[in-house]
Amino acid sequence: MNLHLTYDNQFIDFIIKASHELGRNDRFIIYTNEFKPKLDHVKHDVPFAQFDSDEFKILIGDIRQYKNIYIHWLEGRIVEFVNQLPKDINVIWCFWGGDGLEFDALLPWVYQAKSFSYFKKEEKFKISQWRNLRTWMYRKRMKKRKTAEHIQAIKRINWFAHYLPDDFHKIGHVTGMSAIFIPFHYAALEDLADISTSVKVQGGQNILLGNSDTLTNNHFEAIDLLSKLELQGRKIYCPLSYEKGRYANIVAKYGKAQLGDQFIPMLDFMPRDEYNKVLGGISIAIMNHNRSQALGNIVSLLWNGTKVFMSKDSTLFSFLKGEGMRVFSIQDELIPGHENALNPLEESDILENRKVLQSCFGHEAQLQKIKKMLEL
Repeated sequence: MNLHLTYDNQFIDFIIKASHELGRNDRFIIYTNEFKPKLDHVKHDVPFAQFDSDEFKILIGDIRQYKNIYIHWLEGRIVEFVNQLPKDINVIWCFWGGDGLEFDALLPWVYQAKSFSYFKKEEKFKISQWRNLRTWMYRKRMKKRKTAEHIQAIKRINWFAHYLPDDFHKIGHVTGMSAIFIPFHYAALEDLADISTSVKVQGGQNILLGNSDTLTNNHFEAIDLLSKLELQGRKIYCPLSYEKGRYANIVAKYGKAQLGDQFIPMLDFMPRDEYNKVLGGISIAIMNHNRSQALGNIVSLLWNGTKVFMSKDSTLFSFLKGEGMRVFSIQDELIPGHENALNPLEESDILENRKVLQSCFGHEAQLQKIKKMLEL
């Protein structure tokens, strides 16, 4: 039998649905950090319990009944659980991104120059909030210990399930991970976009910047670049309503200072109909992440004919280009003097993108990857 462990998140529904479609009887258990009467995100009827509670342990039962244990997000308290597993049980890490690509050694790649400076400034700010040197020393020791435990768990992993081999290699380089790579992604194209829509060259001229108010979007650098381009009245919509922290307000202020009223920070949650109306006026998307992020957003945008610019240092960008997708480098192609950079995609490019998206992320492709992974 297979056991899947994850926290309460909307992505796990995709693999539960796929496992049912494959006729499997995998056990899914959702853990929470505190007692909850019901789950917030998972829609399927699956058991859940507070992590490490008696109920959680009863739900798992005898650990040796499982051939494979799938860890969906390897960070936090689940790390200790993995480190205590018997050596003869297969452990599969269903990788997300943030649970392995933000070790200190990778941060100069994750963050571009100005964003990295902001990150270091924020770290100093956090330290300044601690009451005394003893607190600082304690936090430093705790971080070092947790990092060591995290790396120990990563080294325990037998299989690394993800869609980007480059992420696999980066993590292996900094942790010594010896796992085997197996292709996997949660959602199918059909879960992310309405594939019944006809091909249409985008008529709007507006720009979507980033996918969330997380520093890994490298907003500052993207805004600086946009301020140097001839935008000709285009509006720049910037989603900033995910974490609702002070970073969102800083980006909103910075964007207004650099781009004026053309910059529209989306600080509050927007109803789906209203958000779709905004997307209807967008022909360009700028995703300036270096680490893998926003796959669902990018797949949906590409299917709908949006011209997507990405950081050339992004492992996702390299993957999509390698598959033949019509995606574009921010550093090389979204620069002053490139008069056609902000032109919408041609119909032939949209058709080619749809063809590749079906091949890489379509339902049948997703199902076959999940089938192979669950049969390890």
